[in-house]
Amino acid sequence: MNISLDPPTQRRLEALAKKQNRPTEEVAAALMAAALFREPVQDRESELLHVISEGLPETLWARKAELDTRAESATLTPDQYQERLELLTQIERWQVARLEAVVELAQLREETPASVMQTLGILPL
Repeated sequence: MNISLDPPTQRRLEALAKKQNRPTEEVAAALMAAALFREPVQDRESELLHVISEGLPETLWARKAELDTRAESATLTPDQYQERLELLTQIERWQVARLEAVVELAQLREETPASVMQTLGILPL
């Protein structure tokens, strides 16, 4: 494969190859490979950070608190009991998805999940 580079890019590539004491073609191939493989990782990191940072609606938390109060005072109706179970299941699924995203992000960054959580300011559950 032959690739034509503009003169400034070619000069920079040749200077980098000389500095690394490697053939220009080898340096070019390494740079291209790094760029091609880095982009999907960065995209995946962005997706994972979105999952981690996305919260549940405040109305859901408010309703859960209201139902929790009723549960503590033993005044839940059967429908409210079912609603509370569904809210708890939804919250649990959100927490699992968030933790799975933390674990995957840690693997991508070659860090521990605890260090990723600390970096992102996430408190343990």
